[in-house]
Amino acid sequence: MYEFDVSVIIPARNAEKFLRETLNGLLAQTAVENARIEICLADDGSVDDTVRILENSRLEFEELGMKVVVSHVSQPGGVGAAKDCAVRSSRGRYLCFNDADDVSTPDRLRCESLSY
Repeated sequence: MYEFDVSVIIPARNAEKFLRETLNGLLAQTAVENARIEICLADDGSVDDTVRILENSRLEFEELGMKVVVSHVSQPGGVGAAKDCAVRSSRGRYLCFNDADDVSTPDRLRCESLSY
């Protein structure tokens, strides 16, 4: 049994310029009130405020019933290593890959879940 229906996988490195807009797109998801969703961000050695931005958004996600998981790549290894790290920390039945500079439409998770 899976703890979550969907794990949103976000690999990130020095993404502070884009991350707030990316997170806003995920916070604005519609028709997911019954879905158990977690946001899994893997930091690939950022030296900016990437992790702080996500941590500051944690309460907003939790108020919507979404869990936030932050993991750190032990040795910066690029987007592939960060994705692998985030996937390993995830507990969802389905994975939704979302780059740190992707902005989701409000119906993205609903539409993607319909394909399963």
